Amino acid sequence: SFVTPVTLVAQCLAMPFGAKLAAKYGARATMILGAAIVSTGVFCASYMTTLTSFLAFYAVLFGVGIGLSYTSPMMAGWKWLPNKKGLVSGAILMGFGAGGFLFNIIGTNLVNPLKHNPVDGTFPQEVYDSFPRMLRTLATMYLVGGLAGSMLVTEPKKDANAAKAPPPPGVSVEEALKSPQFWLIWSM
Repeated sequence: SFVTPVTLVAQCLAMPFGAKLAAKYGARATMILGAAIVSTGVFCASYMTTLTSFLAFYAVLFGVGIGLSYTSPMMAGWKWLPNKKGLVSGAILMGFGAGGFLFNIIGTNLVNPLKHNPVDGTFPQEVYDSFPRMLRTLATMYLVGGLAGSMLVTEPKKDANAAKAPPPPGVSVEEALKSPQFWLIWSM
């Protein structure tokens, strides 16, 4: 019950840093860093023997890696399609959710290939024994997939005239905090 909330907090805290890293070093480099952190956290977690150390590697590092790399493809997509930010954001969110769905199935099949059912809330010992190996396999898959995905993300070349263009319309943080739309979305 601790893993998901800790992962989400770490992810949310890392997201602003991911956006800054992507702006400074590019989406690809930031995604590579995020993939390395995700896979390192999951791999190291496979060797942990206490809940605290497991949370530190699996939940915190996994969350930080996701948070750092989540905004990078979005920012690159927005540069390619500046008038379709909702479409870009939706496509990336869909991919993020589909990845979680897919890797949940993969992880379940790796840890419990014979599809044992729990008896009185407990699985057979072989399921527990395969848990570290499952994490190492997933860590490898995360690294390979993350590196492959980062190679597919590009950003358009900067236009010399773009620097002279006025900034796109928007609202300040202060104005956003006063809007009902912000509070509606935030409450959801």
